[in-house]
Amino acid sequence: FTNKSRPPLEDSPATSATLATYYLRKFASDNDQPEAEASVEKGRRWLFDYQPERQEDENSLLWGMHLLGAGDEMTSKARQRVLQSQRADGGWGQLPDMPSDAYATGQALWTLQETGLPTTDPCYQRGVTYLLKTQREDGSWLVKTRSKPIQRHFESGFPHGKDQFISICGTSWAVAALAATQPVASDPPK
Repeated sequence: FTNKSRPPLEDSPATSATLATYYLRKFASDNDQPEAEASVEKGRRWLFDYQPERQEDENSLLWGMHLLGAGDEMTSKARQRVLQSQRADGGWGQLPDMPSDAYATGQALWTLQETGLPTTDPCYQRGVTYLLKTQREDGSWLVKTRSKPIQRHFESGFPHGKDQFISICGTSWAVAALAATQPVASDPPK
């Protein structure tokens, strides 16, 4: 977890631990279940003891506690930490010294609703307002890159030039958070 050259996508030990532990449990074959469960338990303990360093860590800890059965008390405490880091503008920032952005805000909102916070909650709605206020005319959100360039920039067609790849992720998180506020269609479109 020491390579921090591609933040925020590859920067969070909590995200890596949550995903690895969850998918190890979910996809281990029947023959591998005993060994997989021992590894899952180690991953759970590591995750539940981890001290977050960034907003994505907080979001991933909450999601991990929910997915991996930490119990209501631990999950509730993790949810409160995410809620307490919401800013006056309604958004969340990736790091304490960074402004709010669509990546951190969309991810926090999606995680909150995925772990039981109603999308009608005032905190969620403040986040939605932030996202709607910061959405660009073309429908995207600009998220400034903080990644060190390791390859020459190439144009993908998504807006925002050298910031386009993290902006794709930020736009995806924002859309997921906003989509969660919509009712699920009872009849799929034909």
